[in-house]
Amino acid sequence: MKKRTRIHLFNPENDLALAANLDRYTAPAAAAALSRCGALIPAWLANDGDCILVHSEDAITAANELRSNFGIGIEAVSAAPPDVVVCEPWGWSRYARTRFIAVGVDRKKLPSEDWLATHRALSSRLTTIDLCKQLGLDPPVAATSVDEALRAVAANHDAGHGSYLKMPWSSSGRGVFPTSGMKCEQVERRAADIIRSQGCVVVEPDRHRVADFAALYRVEDGVASFHALSAFATDSRGAYRGNLVISDDAIIDRLGVDPMPQAEKMSAALTHVVGPHYSGWAGVDMVATASGDIYPCIELNLRATMGVVAAAMRRYFDRPMLLAPSTVDPMSHLPRPLQ
Repeated sequence: MKKRTRIHLFNPENDLALAANLDRYTAPAAAAALSRCGALIPAWLANDGDCILVHSEDAITAANELRSNFGIGIEAVSAAPPDVVVCEPWGWSRYARTRFIAVGVDRKKLPSEDWLATHRALSSRLTTIDLCKQLGLDPPVAATSVDEALRAVAANHDAGHGSYLKMPWSSSGRGVFPTSGMKCEQVERRAADIIRSQGCVVVEPDRHRVADFAALYRVEDGVASFHALSAFATDSRGAYRGNLVISDDAIIDRLGVDPMPQAEKMSAALTHVVGPHYSGWAGVDMVATASGDIYPCIELNLRATMGVVAAAMRRYFDRPMLLAPSTVDPMSHLPRPLQ
């Protein structure tokens, strides 16, 4: 039996496209550059016979090298083959659908307007509120007025926590604003701007984190199954450097606390909240706290993540590596030794 033809698209700008909610969207220059340089990143998640949309002849050459060096049986293409059955972008949005249409995918093989609207709603930070409720945790507050946001910030302060103001849709940590160091009028202004642009602002307590990590899941046939853990490398200022290509056991050792009980509970919560509506990758950002606990629901990424790719790379490398996509390195799909 002939395998289904699957076409992959690396569109890391998709979180921004979700916020814009447009069929045609112009990504910021840095996001567009990352999309070009990292075009082959989905190769590590592909099956033999899959194809990947790329932007240049150099990417086609690099895809051939992946086939030769790692046995990854993918083909790099600039247009969709006529027998495409499954489209798998980094993340779905109206803009992602437009990208597939532009390279020749039949509209009938792409998600409907209703499905995309449901997916956009599930991809917002409001979904973390539903997940927290499923886990029996006190959820963040979705404030639709400035007064409500200020009351939530004050309540967190009274409980000994700082606060973060979060946009419902944003990308890679952008759209997250700590209130520490802000004057009251600055908090008011920021909350008002977010509410005006996206309808509400999510107010979340500072969880007193000492380490960030993620739990990764695959959602299929209505069930979310745990896949792997994901850990990040940061610089001396705490800025993201990339994802570590190391085992789950090594990640647990780095954390100093076992997150698996919480990760398993999250499987059930994801099954209940997103399982009926979504199939694909999901990543849930979690933190280890100063009190030695795990707080299991900081962010939900309802798409592929660099952590998913880093986990897929483990089988190919026998030492710790760092996956650090770049806006200037056309070989961003390859990891480098961890130093």
